[in-house]
Amino acid sequence: MDMDKVTREALARVGVEVGKVPAIVLFSGGGDSSALLLSMARLRGSADLVALHVNYGLRGCSSDADEDFCRDFCALIDVPIKVVSAPEAPGGNLQDWARNLRYAAAEELADSMGAGAVIAVAHTADDQAETILYRLFASPGRRALQGMAERRGRIVRPLLGVRRAELREWLSDQGEEWREDESNEDTSFARVRARKLLADAESLHPAAIANLLQTAEDLRAEGAELAAVVDGLTDGLTTEDGDLDLDGLAELPPALGGAVLRRYVEDRRPVPVPKAARVLEEALRLGRSGEARELQVEGARIAIQRGRARVLH
Repeated sequence: MDMDKVTREALARVGVEVGKVPAIVLFSGGGDSSALLLSMARLRGSADLVALHVNYGLRGCSSDADEDFCRDFCALIDVPIKVVSAPEAPGGNLQDWARNLRYAAAEELADSMGAGAVIAVAHTADDQAETILYRLFASPGRRALQGMAERRGRIVRPLLGVRRAELREWLSDQGEEWREDESNEDTSFARVRARKLLADAESLHPAAIANLLQTAEDLRAEGAELAAVVDGLTDGLTTEDGDLDLDGLAELPPALGGAVLRRYVEDRRPVPVPKAARVLEEALRLGRSGEARELQVEGARIAIQRGRARVLH
């Protein structure tokens, strides 16, 4: 595998010209982030490139050994490193806490490096497949099957098309080592269980993950086209007062009408409201009846009156 070519082309796809904008690499010391950091350092040198390592302190001496490895690795490839020591972990979902902590630290560092700074994350094709599988089980709808985007704001993911094993093979060919986190085998974490399910899937068919990823790519492309249609319809059915015209909504096919209702609601709420589409039939019925009622969906309240819908805050 020509890792440098993979990284350069992936960054170009998301509008990042190598060496032209400051970059932060989230660096755990694992095989994925070690490969990404090494490749980016080879492509651009150390100018405006920083590795960010968070020591969560969750694994005692192993966490400290990870930090030491990261410092040594960065010294060898001449890349500056910023290490953040996490506060004591609260109760609840440890993975969510750790994710929020590292992204907050990355955003703060990016702010200090300039508006154009990007945050490079070493999510791989395997991570993408695990994410899709988990979301499919946890949340219904086509959005769950679209997976992670190659770019979201400052965050870029250049390795989404590369398998985890390929990265480790490439690192070995370069004579480089990496750290393995034993928690990657801890089945108390949902992602680890998803990983094992995917291993079983590949034993059933060797192209299982490739097919899953291709399906996600197709759905992302179709989703972009559908989103443009839904945006146009939502704008056309929104009155000058900001209400949604239910008579016009009733003329659409139900699947499209539900998508428009969801978009209208989500445009006015700070969180996703996936269940808004499911109240389409009830909203239309109330609109036809002339009743003034409220519909409650998880994440929003919708007032129905005189053939119109309005999101209540």
